[in-house]
Amino acid sequence: MLEQATAEAGGTLPLLAKRAKDYNLLIGQALAKANEVFVSWRLSQQVLTLERFKQDFSTAGSKDDFLAYFKAKVTERYRKGKIIETTKKNHFSTYNALVDFHPYIPFNTLTTDFADDFDAYLKKYVRSLNTRWGRHKDVKTYLPLAKKDRMKFEDPYADFKNKEEAGQWKPLRSIELSDLEAYYTIGGLLYYKMCAPCMVHRQVLARFLFSCFSSLRLGDLKDIANTAIENREMTFNA
Repeated sequence: MLEQATAEAGGTLPLLAKRAKDYNLLIGQALAKANEVFVSWRLSQQVLTLERFKQDFSTAGSKDDFLAYFKAKVTERYRKGKIIETTKKNHFSTYNALVDFHPYIPFNTLTTDFADDFDAYLKKYVRSLNTRWGRHKDVKTYLPLAKKDRMKFEDPYADFKNKEEAGQWKPLRSIELSDLEAYYTIGGLLYYKMCAPCMVHRQVLARFLFSCFSSLRLGDLKDIANTAIENREMTFNA
């Protein structure tokens, strides 16, 4: 019976004994992590919920490393619907920039020098001032959340002035809008209404013209499929 059980388990007795030893080590590490979570919350004299335990257990490294906390928090906020897909991508871009800046950022290194050093790093690789502004803004978004989660650190942006500049866009003049309505092609003048319904140019132009007349932003246009339109009045959730 022992030989049969060993064969069904997929190995010899020495091999299974080694596996059992490895599994017991993993279980011991998991129990130690769980105990750290329990002790931390007992000392804080706060109520530990199941949801909070699972979060702290799965992000044990985030107690010391701001990068681990940042990544875990972005994932959590997206899962709970607090940020949308585009925001999640932007925040992970900032996370990648932080990793490139330094692969390990303990909370105790978040001093007033951090913002200046991170800004100096960004200036070497990011030409756009507004992109650098966005990176700093994303970092500043997660600092108050870390404070709320009982992380201890200085405010690295206390004396830092985050700068941005006006966009390079130009307003569309009325005559240009009229020209777009009269859609031109290489073959000559072709009015928009005569474009085939499935043409890519018509689809792009339709969205652009609709934005011009409705003042909807790109993000709202993407979610407009279920919008109610009645008597030339449109109802939607921004």
